[in-house]
Amino acid sequence: DIFMAALAKNGYPPEKAAVMAIEAGVDCIMISEKRIADFHRKLSLNDMLRMQREIFMGDNSKMNEAFAKMAQMTSYQEVEDFFRNELKANIEEGIAKEYLQSIKSK
Repeated sequence: DIFMAALAKNGYPPEKAAVMAIEAGVDCIMISEKRIADFHRKLSLNDMLRMQREIFMGDNSKMNEAFAKMAQMTSYQEVEDFFRNELKANIEEGIAKEYLQSIKSK
């Protein structure tokens, strides 16, 4: 994933890079689906508690359920839509904005 991101930043989207690799003689390409996965593990304890308080009204089980759903998502847009539509979170400020920015920057 790191290499594909670097290639994409330099004008080589994954599908183009795969074709070029095969044409160059590579006989094995490993493909994996990029997931948002465990970005919540990078939150500090204070940010985690803040998120639990601000978005989940203190309900730890709801927060864990939301993180489990987000772990299956493969794009930033999916996570943003989830925050906006399902969690009804204000993504323009606070911990929701900060969390989404951390995902977007990766």
